[in-house]
Amino acid sequence: MAVMTRRMVVALGMLLWLGSATSASAQVFGTFSWQMQPFCNVITLTLTQVPTGFTVDGTDNLCNAGGQRAGVTGMAHINPDGTVGIEFNIVTLPLAQPVHVVASLNPNTGSGGWNDSLLNTGIFALGSPGTSGTPRPAVPTGVQRTVLSKTVSVPAGNATAQAGILISPACPAGTTLVGGGAGWGAFFTDLYLVASQPFTNNTAWLGAYRSERSAPAFFEVHAICVK
Repeated sequence: MAVMTRRMVVALGMLLWLGSATSASAQVFGTFSWQMQPFCNVITLTLTQVPTGFTVDGTDNLCNAGGQRAGVTGMAHINPDGTVGIEFNIVTLPLAQPVHVVASLNPNTGSGGWNDSLLNTGIFALGSPGTSGTPRPAVPTGVQRTVLSKTVSVPAGNATAQAGILISPACPAGTTLVGGGAGWGAFFTDLYLVASQPFTNNTAWLGAYRSERSAPAFFEVHAICVK
């Protein structure tokens, strides 16, 4: 740990000294590892000077789970306040979804703070082995949609019209009602949809109906909930 810290401080010092200077060829300063505390993920990056500035490339060890690594690529630069900024992307497994990370390092210690595009934050700890903490939260896989339905059998109206209200099950906790609908299982001129709207503080869907049909029919209502 002490050796890595000294190497990193020297490398950051060289980066600070070089500033915006350019080189005709790439120059590797070294390979270093940081733990994304409070998580157990360890990011290993190779710092390289290129004609356009500084690049970082490496891997996320994914807490040594599953025998795989995630690719990391980005850039480094000097901030006006004297800290060293590193911005990189992690291509997560298994769906190749990116996580964008920003770290600001103290050139005297090689460590600093970090935050990512999923609103996680913590300490970017140079040389920490990653033996503590849980894996960084996975990237959401997208909108999770649930459709809740309810059906009622409406008896024959004969000379008396049949009318009523049907309410869907309520959206599960942690989800939001974003839409819904109501209607008949078949189209006939003597079946009517009277209302179709959100209900119960926008947690369920209401359908109101009227049937003048001389035979039974089915009326349905659906609520769409997302997380």
